Amino acid sequence: MINEYDFFKCMNIHKRLKQHIKGHIFITLQDRTMKVCINAPRHIHYEKEIDDIPYRINFDSYTEDILNDYRDYLRKKVYEDMNRTYFISNDISYMGGIF
Repeated sequence: MINEYDFFKCMNIHKRLKQHIKGHIFITLQDRTMKVCINAPRHIHYEKEIDDIPYRINFDSYTEDILNDYRDYLRKKVYEDMNRTYFISNDISYMGGIF
């Protein structure tokens, strides 16, 4: 069961993430574990769990950590989509060895 303090902290983190992220953001805080799920357009689904969160701390560092990890996830996702869409590969054997 989430208490009132945890509810306000989750809403605070949600508000800060929403300033930078377009998509649906879901945050749960239970048993000193925070789980963040982000569903964004183009089939982007991101999840992060942060364990052992002390009670009554400043969540700004966690917000920055989530944003940085989400940026890395998006970069990786975009790079994978580019490889799949434009057939970019490190293997040039499919080109008939013209290089």
